[in-house]
Amino acid sequence: MNGTPADLCRAALDLTLARLPEGFIDRAPFEDAWIERLQDGTYGTRPAQLQLLALLPAEDAWPQLSPVCDQRPSSAPVTFLLTLDHSASRLEREMRMHQVVQFAPYIVFVPVDDPATCPEHAAMDGRVARILPDKPRPEFVDWRWGCRCTTRQVNRRQLLAQGLTPPD
Repeated sequence: MNGTPADLCRAALDLTLARLPEGFIDRAPFEDAWIERLQDGTYGTRPAQLQLLALLPAEDAWPQLSPVCDQRPSSAPVTFLLTLDHSASRLEREMRMHQVVQFAPYIVFVPVDDPATCPEHAAMDGRVARILPDKPRPEFVDWRWGCRCTTRQVNRRQLLAQGLTPPD
């Protein structure tokens, strides 16, 4: 993926909205407000978060979000924002990934090490995949609602030093 930070945000929103019924969220006003808050540097503030939450459906209107990785209690709209944040972060890493793939051709799954991480993701700690040049997004993880897990890009020497086996 190439483009501006706003393009990256739109792609993250596409990925996150694809998991909800079509039209469930009025995309245009939410997207405009989200990108504006990111660009003006206020996104992480409480007023900005409240503004974005106000643009989302009420808690009782949300479908069951499943599967969920983050087992901490949270409302569906807050889980949506968390998932959106992490989708954007993963896409940004994936953009950089292909710039250095010749030096670091593997990714390692890294779950968040706390009791709130789902057992399925905790069990995947250290799972390794090769980054393929013809595949823009390595899909070896079922990213879930609220997932805070991540991947780390490494080379063969780093894998072996961690006691991990390259997949090739």
